[in-house]
Amino acid sequence: MRSLIKLGYKEVVETIKDSKTVYYKHGVWNKYKIVDVDVAIKGIENSGYGADLYEDKGNYYVTVPSDGDMY
Repeated sequence: MRSLIKLGYKEVVETIKDSKTVYYKHGVWNKYKIVDVDVAIKGIENSGYGADLYEDKGNYYVTVPSDGDMY
């Protein structure tokens, strides 16, 4: 898995916005779920920390940290 963006907002949204679905998780200990890109964008926009974006085999993976992850 290749890291593209660390804790970004606009950059992540701009990169994924043309996708139909992405792999998404909230909190580093949770598993990825395939969600509509709109769901992931709302999660990123509501995050206090932004999101990490990864790419693997043409798929985007969005990780939004939870408050507990940041301590």
